[in-house]
Amino acid sequence: MKLKDGHSNRRTFLRRGLWGGLILSTFGGGLLAWPTRSTNITTKLKTLNTRTFSVLCAIAARVVPPYAQATSKQIAERVDALLSMTSPETLADINRLLILFDNAFFGLFFHGHFGAFSYLSAETQDRVLESWRDSHLLLRRSGYQALRKLCLAAHYGDPLSWNDIDYSGPRSTGGIFYNDSQWGTKAWRVKQIKESQK
Repeated sequence: MKLKDGHSNRRTFLRRGLWGGLILSTFGGGLLAWPTRSTNITTKLKTLNTRTFSVLCAIAARVVPPYAQATSKQIAERVDALLSMTSPETLADINRLLILFDNAFFGLFFHGHFGAFSYLSAETQDRVLESWRDSHLLLRRSGYQALRKLCLAAHYGDPLSWNDIDYSGPRSTGGIFYNDSQWGTKAWRVKQIKESQK
């Protein structure tokens, strides 16, 4: 997924497969959808609606490491903020994907569980996520990866998570800015030769 990218051939990762558009239009609209387990929202959402935010919370609870400092709700809030930097088309695709993820009829067809993803047990949710990850359908594989990477980016983008992976943060440049705009040019090569001869 490209941020701020309006080109249709890059933004429509949900429609790459032959069946992508059909599935989104048939099931994404809520055909035979089970109600989503709602999450108490205390902040004003920027991009997601109440339903898709609740689905994202359920997904974040399973894909973000269990030792994370942030709650799944906080992760979903950060993803909501990240999505404000995407194109309207990409945002629409993400919302359709989240609705599809929680669709009860879709879940019954693929997983044999009649019920919204947000209502399933943690163990069953893990199996559903694995089936999306390993699916032979590009729509499901790319959709899973998009949601997973959004959640992980929201998690590891927070400095409080860095201790968990022994990351001390970006090194300080001491206030020095390195300008590499001339790198590889003739003037740059001449300068490198002169410096090597000193």
